[in-house]
Amino acid sequence: TASVGFEIEPSVYLFCFKNKGIIKTPNFGDTWVECNNGILNLKDINSLFKTGDNLITLSKDSLGNKCIYLSIDKGLNWGLDTNLNFLTSTSINNFSEKCITYSAFKKNINYTTDLGKSWITKPTTFYPYLIYQYKNSFFVISQTDGIYLSTNMGDTWKNITIDLPTSRFYDVFVLNEDIYALSSYGNYTAKLSDFGLSDINEPTTENQNYLYAYPAFPVPSNTGFVKSLIYWDTSIDIDKAKITITNLNGEIINTDHKLSIEKNNNFNGNLIWDCRNMPSGAYFIKIEHGSASVTLKVMVD
Repeated sequence: TASVGFEIEPSVYLFCFKNKGIIKTPNFGDTWVECNNGILNLKDINSLFKTGDNLITLSKDSLGNKCIYLSIDKGLNWGLDTNLNFLTSTSINNFSEKCITYSAFKKNINYTTDLGKSWITKPTTFYPYLIYQYKNSFFVISQTDGIYLSTNMGDTWKNITIDLPTSRFYDVFVLNEDIYALSSYGNYTAKLSDFGLSDINEPTTENQNYLYAYPAFPVPSNTGFVKSLIYWDTSIDIDKAKITITNLNGEIINTDHKLSIEKNNNFNGNLIWDCRNMPSGAYFIKIEHGSASVTLKVMVD
């Protein structure tokens, strides 16, 4: 079961497969090479991230602790990241040059701002559940105490949901100038300026707009359908978005009547691809919405 894959060199793709580990194809899937040297437990690998020229994955060490493995040679060899002072990380978020890791069993987060060369540990007063980064600020959903905000890279934290009727949330994200907090009891929104974030916004141009897409699932698709939850800028008609699907050779796949967006409301919905009868392999779904675009990686079994 592949959880993620991406291009590490021109025409060379690396994929993370549950129970098989890290596998590379240098010829668009004609042949595959295992890249697991140094990883002790292949069945527990479930993520793969690229930080500069380095690769990071999660697995377990010889004691059964979930830990971070680092490769500095494009996946040929792996070793425990000795720059880290923790060995029980359970989740990683990847944001461009930043890579943030955290554990459900520790009150801290750890991040790198130099492509993994060094790591910084910041203590918290709560157990992290999910992290969302907005520029240089962190929104962190705790396991039981609501959502915390840090505007100084984890130096201090503030609970921003303490006045809401629930303290349990499953997602948080920023859309335009608003922040959204989702819970099974309802969805809540507030202005970023309510938390003093308006003055750290980067300058925007007149033609910029918003588009966000969650990773496509299931991975691999063995049900005949692929879905992705997407959020779009309400100032632009999502029905006019250009959506194309290509294979590893860059060839555009004919998707007439097989792509649809089921709207949940006026700003999000599910992109659905009917991939029944498609050959097994990797595909890329590109969504172009105004000036914004995102590309989803899909595996069809």
